Amino acid sequence: MMPMGGQMGGMPVGPPMGPQMGPGQPVVGPLPQAQEKQDNISKVKSLIGPLSNSLSATLKTAAHNLHQNSLVDIGTSKNVDIPPPRFDRSLEEFYSICDQIELHLVSS
Repeated sequence: MMPMGGQMGGMPVGPPMGPQMGPGQPVVGPLPQAQEKQDNISKVKSLIGPLSNSLSATLKTAAHNLHQNSLVDIGTSKNVDIPPPRFDRSLEEFYSICDQIELHLVSS
């Protein structure tokens, strides 16, 4: 038997069937993931400044509290008129920014 209609062994001869990319068609695929990774990385970069400021504020708060406590311990300062800044709040803010950075790095 002879193959009929340009077919050999049941396989069509000609251009392959399936999705073809033409010159005017947009490329779809890994581009959104790359954009999402870029967004996450840019978010991490934008959080570095606040992280540095928060770390600085946390260390200043810790130093202030230690200084005030040492003054009370040696007896030169009996009562503090101005309440010292809260160390736990400063530290919580620092860890919050760290958690945001970790979330963005894990998802990228």
